[in-house]
Amino acid sequence: NKIPESIAIVGAGAIGLEFAYFFNKMGTEVKIIEMLPHIAYQIDTEISSYLLKSLENEGIDFALASKVTKIDKNGISYTRENGKTEMMQSEFVLNATGRKPNLENIGLDEIGVLYDAEGIKTDLQGKTNVSGIWACGDVTGRCLLAHAATREGIVAVNNMFGKRDIMRYKAIPSVIYTSPEVASVGMTEQVLQQEEIGYKKNILSLNISGRFVAENGKKVGYVKVLTGSQYNEILGIHIIGEVASEMIYGMAAFIEMEMRVDDIREIVFPHPTVSEAIKEAICQIK
Repeated sequence: NKIPESIAIVGAGAIGLEFAYFFNKMGTEVKIIEMLPHIAYQIDTEISSYLLKSLENEGIDFALASKVTKIDKNGISYTRENGKTEMMQSEFVLNATGRKPNLENIGLDEIGVLYDAEGIKTDLQGKTNVSGIWACGDVTGRCLLAHAATREGIVAVNNMFGKRDIMRYKAIPSVIYTSPEVASVGMTEQVLQQEEIGYKKNILSLNISGRFVAENGKKVGYVKVLTGSQYNEILGIHIIGEVASEMIYGMAAFIEMEMRVDDIREIVFPHPTVSEAIKEAICQIK
């Protein structure tokens, strides 16, 4: 019935950040408590650092590397990384620590479908371990995004009717709808390092685009490109900046089609657009 004076948000994933930005713009004092040492765990950490700085400049307060231990009428108690316990008070508390599928009492055990706390187990065609039973969407726990669920459904139905099709999860884009927006597709640098995959990278400011500067002034904007070290195939593209969400579909196509830097050199990007900065970032990789 009214805009809160203050709100504490537990969790700095996409949902927590989007609500934080919304309430901040409505005039609410916003504080976020996050257990990890960085925000937006699912995106590239270099890009998330730019987002953190931008949101802090908007007046959103963050307590990172902090674990909530108690919530009661007196406020939220949380423990810092150094072991120090602190108290945060706010009018409302929003739990944004994630979702999980509700699979209890729907008959999976009776028919022998394999699942765990994360979701129903499927292959890349949407098949479960039981012949004739398929699953798609959030219930699989693979990729909790509406557009991913749509694609999973299409893949499953195609295979049901004899048309071979598979999911390529590395080509599924994701977006955080803050301002600036963050849009990502493919692998992050930290995943490449964990999996010991050789790569090259380039980071470029979107300010090289006159249109971006004209429309956004001093607002932050960067694109980060990751390619394979041997063949220069596109492994990941991560963008922070306004309308990033409107450009990421093209980057998803690069990964879906297993394109290399030299392939993208031959694509004409319209002028003047912000997307030209993305092509430049890609083509700077040798």
